[in-house]
Amino acid sequence: PDVDETVRAAAMRLKEAGADVRDISIPAHATATSVMLVSMLEGTLATFNEMSGQGTIAKGHFQLDAISFYEKIRKERANDLPVTVKTVLLFALAMRNRYGIYYSAKAQNIIRDVRASYNKALNDVDILLMPTTTMKALPIPPEGASEIEIMTSALPMIGNTAPFDATGHPSMSLPAGFSDGLPVGLMLTGRHGEDDVVLRAGHAVEQLSK
Repeated sequence: PDVDETVRAAAMRLKEAGADVRDISIPAHATATSVMLVSMLEGTLATFNEMSGQGTIAKGHFQLDAISFYEKIRKERANDLPVTVKTVLLFALAMRNRYGIYYSAKAQNIIRDVRASYNKALNDVDILLMPTTTMKALPIPPEGASEIEIMTSALPMIGNTAPFDATGHPSMSLPAGFSDGLPVGLMLTGRHGEDDVVLRAGHAVEQLSK
């Protein structure tokens, strides 16, 4: 609740400065993160296990020393990978072995509808404004924490950010204030190709927060 209140206060500062601020609903947003997580499994598995950590569509310069180091360490010290990475890779491998790319492909198809939902909302407004994370920073799990505790603290914060990793809408996070000594961020998301609008809106938020 304190995160919501802090972000709404920042939105109201924009309204006082002349922006037209309104509440809107995008039902697809509630499940978009789950779709994104499934859609990324195939690429994650390929990147970590088959592409030496370089990604499947990299077009830039390849660091050959880094590739050699990665392959050596992957084979010799895979058990040192974080439990979050291990879980994603094992889940991706099990999914591929059982179903091929069926569910990754299905998720990609659903993402088209999710993207269209955001585009429809952005036909009526220039920018979407929401909390970057729906909670303040979570404590780092203590030494000896269970795998469940680690996974639980690793993933809850991506609910608002992950969908746009899949849809490609330009987004940025900005400081909105503090609560209990911890920073609260707000996220601005705009139309495809309108990064400049997002940046200008971000600049306005910064100026009004001074």
